Parts: sequence; C-alpha cells; structure tokens
Amino acid sequence: MNVRLFMLSLIAFGLGFAAAGSRAQNRPRPQRAPIPDDAPPLPENTTECNYQTPVDFLVRENFLPRWTQPPEEQRRRRGLQAQAVEWRTQHYGYFEGFGNRRDNENTPMENSSRVEFMDLSVRLNNQIHPALACVEQQIRAECGDDDYTPVRLSGLRTRNTYHNGQVSNHVYGIAIDIDPQLNTCCMCVAQWGDHPLCQNPVESIYERMAMPPCWVHVFERFGFYWLGRDRLQDTMHFEFLGDPAHILKSAGPAPHMAAQAGEGSAVETGETGEAETEATETDATETGEAADSEAVEPAATEGDSEAATETAEPATEETQTPATAEEESATEEAATEETTEAPEEESAPESSGCSVAFPGL
Repeated sequence: MNVRLFMLSLIAFGLGFAAAGSRAQNRPRPQRAPIPDDAPPLPENTTECNYQTPVDFLVRENFLPRWTQPPEEQRRRRGLQAQAVEWRTQHYGYFEGFGNRRDNENTPMENSSRVEFMDLSVRLNNQIHPALACVEQQIRAECGDDDYTPVRLSGLRTRNTYHNGQVSNHVYGIAIDIDPQLNTCCMCVAQWGDHPLCQNPVESIYERMAMPPCWVHVFERFGFYWLGRDRLQDTMHFEFLGDPAHILKSAGPAPHMAAQAGEGSAVETGETGEAETEATETDATETGEAADSEAVEPAATEGDSEAATETAEPATEETQTPATAEEESATEEAATEETTEAPEEESAPESSGCSVAFPGL
C-alpha cells in the first residue's frame, strides 16, 4: 500500500512539473532593456568621500568566463575570478568555500554591523559604511525632486545565492538590494521574468524599476557598481567594488584611480569633476553589446547559469530593532532550504504593489 501511494505521488509530481514547464514555455521571454549612457557630469564633491570607480577585476562581467570564449580567454578570466575572491577575502572576511582562511581570520558577519540608510536599517560590512553615508548625503541633496522613498533593504547574507563556483557579494556584506518588490531583475532566474515590468519591451531599463535614475548616478560615483548594467539587469542591486581603504578623502585617492588617470581616464577624485565616470561608459558599452547579441535568449542562459536557481519567497517582516548576529543567522537558516534563500536582511515589510518579493542576487 505504501509503495502504491509512493508511486502515485511520483506520478502526480511529474505531471505537475510538466505542467509548470509547459506554462513557462508559453510565457514570453523577457527582452533585455537598453541601458542609457546618461550619467551627468560629476558635480563638486562636498562629501568626505572620494569619487571612485570600481576596481576592474572585481566587476562580474570582467571576470566571468563564458562557454563561447576561446580557452585562453576563459583561463585569463578564471585567474581574475580567483584574484577577485582573494581581494574580497582580504578586505571583508573569509567566507567558507571561497578563498583562503589565512587571508582573514574573521568572517564577513564578524566584520559587519547594522547601519542606517534612508531611515532604514541594514547589515553591511563595516568598511563600506562611510561610502553609504556619502551616497545618502548626495541623494538627499540632488534627488529631492524624485518622489521615491524606499521601504525595504537587503544586505549581508550568510548563504551564497550563486552556483557554479561563483560567490555573491551579499555574503561579504558589500551588496545592498533596494526594494526588491519594485526594482526588477528580469534576466535572473526564469520566474523573476514573470514580473509585469519585465513582460513588455521598453526603451530604457529605467522603465523596469521604481527607483529614480538619479540614485543610480549617485551610487556609481562612490565606488558602487549597479548590477542593472550586468546582463542579469538586476536593478535593485548595488555592490561596492571600489577600494575600501580609500573611501574617505583623508586616506587619499585610490591607487586604481591614479592608474586610470595615467591612462587618460576622465574620472576625478577631488573636489570638482567635469567628466563622466569611466566605469559608467565602459560598463554601459559592454552590457549593451551583450544585450544586442543575446536579446532573444531565455533569462537563464548557459552563460548566466552561475546565478542560483532560487525561488522567490515572500518577505519576512522585521522591526527596526537591531538584532544580534546570532539571531539574524538563526533566522536566515530557518528560512532557507537546500537550494532556496530568503534575504538575510530586510528592513521593513513588503509594500503593496507586488504580492511576491524578488530578492536580488
């Protein structure tokens, strides 16, 4: 009798899986949205932080091997990938399974704490708190005309949401997601492309998010990389890829900025700036080329298979009362299954508008 019930359960599961697959095949595939190269000239820098672009080898698109690339290019990129893991370990903490524990005795959780951003609390690596404060200062100064107030943030996580040897910057506490239920990730795992904003062709990626473009421009001045420029088009997600030892002006400009200046980069780190950031120009060009050549591919292509095949889960409600690292870790583990993950940090309950949250990568 038990064997028969087991066999009937397997048949029912198979039929349900086939039906779900059929529905997925009938859904239109999201098309990559054009990414405008519209960063304004750098204004006078009145903050305590340096302007800086991401360190090149930390940008995902620069080190991620693709199966279409020649073997020598794949080997070169794997070397950059290892270099990126070593850098993040040394600066932010050792995450089990990536890098060498000898490079940092502490974990990213031990190197993190809660910080306020736009009146919301989120746990991030201690080293990037000053950069986030400078971003908020400039957003409040420059983006006041945009009627946008975030209601939810997601920061450090204790489990990795990338597969195939990749590691998310969330585990290092250097990535922040802003309003996942409003700012889409249309080219991530397939079900995320079901978001209404992903279903129609658009003239700009900005049409697929609620966050104002002004916020993107401000974040990018202070060493953050917007994953909306990545082929995943994760519009909610910013990750600090600058030099944490040179966030503040008092520490002097970052070495990689001096190297870029020597190569003719137009980026400035001082009090004034007349040109757009080199990273904005380069990343927009590279991502634009990828979008042109692969716009008709499904959301989870072979080249993007490093992104986790996690399912979107409803947000868990939190108060603004700071929690201990142990409490947060226990909460996250309880909400996580083998291949799915809820965000480690969320600053407020999901707002109305979408019934399901779409946590970023």
